[in-house]
Amino acid sequence: MEDPFDQVRAGVESTLKKAERQRIKWAEARRQKPVRHDECKKLLIELLSSLELLETDLEDLDSAVCAVEKARSRFPHLNDADVESRRTFVRNNKRATASIRDEVSTHTTNARKGTKARASLQEREGLLASPSPLATVRSAASAASAASDSSATATPPVAGLAPALDVDVRHTARIDAELGQHAMLQQVQIEQQDDALEDLSGAVRRLKSMGLEINDELSSQHRMLNELGNNLDLATNTMDSLKGKMQTMMKSKDRGKFCAIFALTIVFFGLLMLVMS
Repeated sequence: MEDPFDQVRAGVESTLKKAERQRIKWAEARRQKPVRHDECKKLLIELLSSLELLETDLEDLDSAVCAVEKARSRFPHLNDADVESRRTFVRNNKRATASIRDEVSTHTTNARKGTKARASLQEREGLLASPSPLATVRSAASAASAASDSSATATPPVAGLAPALDVDVRHTARIDAELGQHAMLQQVQIEQQDDALEDLSGAVRRLKSMGLEINDELSSQHRMLNELGNNLDLATNTMDSLKGKMQTMMKSKDRGKFCAIFALTIVFFGLLMLVMS
């Protein structure tokens, strides 16, 4: 019996090679001028689908290795070197998958930052240009109070606003990138489901065609059996008639009748051979 780990490992190696080829094609598409966004999006969706499959298979392999390590007595055919080799395989492939995932996430985040950077910059400039309510209150207090507190109250509170906006922009961009990846994965799953439904529809059509052909063949065989039954009935009647004549002729001792019986016997066997054929 073949080890399931070897089967999944072969699938992981094949999928990882496929993901590397997709990553290279996606990077080349992004470097082309002008950039064809539809092609880049399609390649990115295929790459994300491969990464999702890789991560799922690697998690299954990791769980299998952990199960072997916890119950070594149940797997006497595996020595420590085999277990360590499997652990190394899972670790190396997880590292390669994470590297591709980081490249995709970085590009997606940068792309979404580029679309929102201008809007956030304009919003920040508007906040910096307009006086805040706290600054207005402090300036009023400094005018009403003595000149000793004027320098302390004149400090604008907007100084701490820019870092907070930067953190908010980065957090929003990261969330948007994750949502975009999930949306792409959902689109890939929908397309895969559509393909599976098309395959199922084709299989149903083929089964329908086979059923109709079987029905036609059964109808034809039914007609042939009916014709064979009619021929057998006719031959039976003929043989009964010949049998009666032979019995009548057997009662007499005329030599001519015996010749006739012999001739009728030959005719009988001839008819029998005809029916059998």
